[in-house]
Amino acid sequence: FSMQNNDKAVSHITEIFEDLGIVVVFNGVVGYNTHRPIKVEECRGFSLVDKMAPFIFVNSADSKTAQLFTLICCLALVLDMVAKERLLDMILRKFVIMLLLSF
Repeated sequence: FSMQNNDKAVSHITEIFEDLGIVVVFNGVVGYNTHRPIKVEECRGFSLVDKMAPFIFVNSADSKTAQLFTLICCLALVLDMVAKERLLDMILRKFVIMLLLSF
């Protein structure tokens, strides 16, 4: 990939994620303080899973290739948690149905 292609890929994937309802934020500093950069060695990115608004943070100080990797890894975590949650919902619904039918 050239740098231009990676830029386009990051933008395109971010748009797709946002269309899916995932909030994606890029930042390379703490708050608005440009004198406090977030070191790539300390944080490349993270995800928070929430039913209403899954959230992915990407350190914009990282390379575009690394940002792509972070986006994909965080999506995998979001999808894993959603799948587990749906499985749990399904199991709980079956349990409630079985419990109600036993009376």
